[in-house]
Amino acid sequence: RIQILFEFYRIMMLVGSPEKNPKKNLKRKDVEIEEASISKKHKSEQKDKKPNPTILINPKLEEEIIIDEKKKAALGTQCHLLQSFGSQLSSPDCVSFTRCGQVPHITPDLVSPAITGTLQIVTLQSVIGASKVLKSSDITLSTYFNSSKANLMTPYDSLGCLDLTTFNDQQTISIWCREGRRKIPNKEYLEFIAAAQPEFFVCLSDVVPSTVSKKRADKACHRTLSWISETLTFLKQNCAVTSKPLAVIPGSGHRQLMLKSANLLKDQDVYGFVVERASLPEHDWTSVVKDVLSILPFDKPKFFLGARNQFEFVTAIDCGFHFADSSFVTRYSEIGRAFLTKPVEVSAATSSQNTSKNARFGPSLKEAILDNQKQDTKKKKDTGRVQIFTDEGLSVQGTIDLKNMCYQQDFGPIETDCSCFSCRRHTRGYINHLLLTNELLGPTLLQLHNLGYLRRLVEEIITNLKSACSLNKVLEQLKAL
Repeated sequence: RIQILFEFYRIMMLVGSPEKNPKKNLKRKDVEIEEASISKKHKSEQKDKKPNPTILINPKLEEEIIIDEKKKAALGTQCHLLQSFGSQLSSPDCVSFTRCGQVPHITPDLVSPAITGTLQIVTLQSVIGASKVLKSSDITLSTYFNSSKANLMTPYDSLGCLDLTTFNDQQTISIWCREGRRKIPNKEYLEFIAAAQPEFFVCLSDVVPSTVSKKRADKACHRTLSWISETLTFLKQNCAVTSKPLAVIPGSGHRQLMLKSANLLKDQDVYGFVVERASLPEHDWTSVVKDVLSILPFDKPKFFLGARNQFEFVTAIDCGFHFADSSFVTRYSEIGRAFLTKPVEVSAATSSQNTSKNARFGPSLKEAILDNQKQDTKKKKDTGRVQIFTDEGLSVQGTIDLKNMCYQQDFGPIETDCSCFSCRRHTRGYINHLLLTNELLGPTLLQLHNLGYLRRLVEEIITNLKSACSLNKVLEQLKAL
């Protein structure tokens, strides 16, 4: 009996692993044929599920990108930045950040179009609720907003955090709207673009912060390139859609991924290119950006979205971008900070109350942001909205905190040489009272002042470029405050 069991065990071992006995293959031929047909069917199904767009099969993806030093040296010069892109755009310029087509905290009659510019950003989460209205009617986004400005549609909010990027998958991105988190596939986004007809729109992209792993960044690159390919195919098939696409350069701050993506997108039929600040590293991002811009063609506009302060705004233009947005102005206005072109002088009656060295600059910026978050949570406890303000990238330098008590009895303007409405009509003490009592007029007055400051900064940039000067002088002036 033991011998029979041993022989049975040996035969079962041979049947379970036929590769150990090369002389005798115990598999039947019909089983092999059936398995081969199943594997072929499985491979064909995988090809159908994962289409390989023309952008991704470019053999240049595996090549090392060579940077043209002559092109790189030409970035930031007069011939490169002082351009006109049709009748709507002239660079360098600022793109107005809006919510639902209006600059936050102010109405169109309070600010002139010369200050806000000719192009405005419209975020998808602010207008996605009006998709049914726009699809059922024949009105465009400009008619819906009753605005004469050109609209730039973006999938993401520059003031929002990127916490929702963890919910992005191969087919959709996640945004916050009134109903909560909503998944937007590329097909639905393109249908909305066809109905709204904005002048420009940013192609759907998987924007992730630079802190993610390289594997996750590589996934984001392939998703973004695939969606751009689908967008270009959609525009060729629907000639009635006149909106001009802008391609996002993916890579999440990884130099080689961003260079490969730029090399693949430079010959595509897109109107311009976009780099999201949220996907770049916290420090030392200028070298990567300059290398990427040296690959892209000079005759197409380049947008830098999500600048965190005035230094990054000027640095982006100096690197070679034609346009940057004004989202950081709203960020500073909502936490009670005003921009300055020179150090402010506190009156003698006020300076005796607080004799510390940095009293006129108020408390630390992190404390101001935390205080603002506490006030927001009291008003909106159950909204479930993503936290808007973060202390990353914000700079105290060149700003004053008008929530500080040292300005309570200061009856001078925000800035003596400023001709904006806020500086002509109101004082620092009054704005301090509005901010401490959470009045809506406080951020409105600060927004008017800060937008005027940004317009003067853009004019100074244009003046330096026309005189063939670099923008290092502007940056040194900002850092000297």
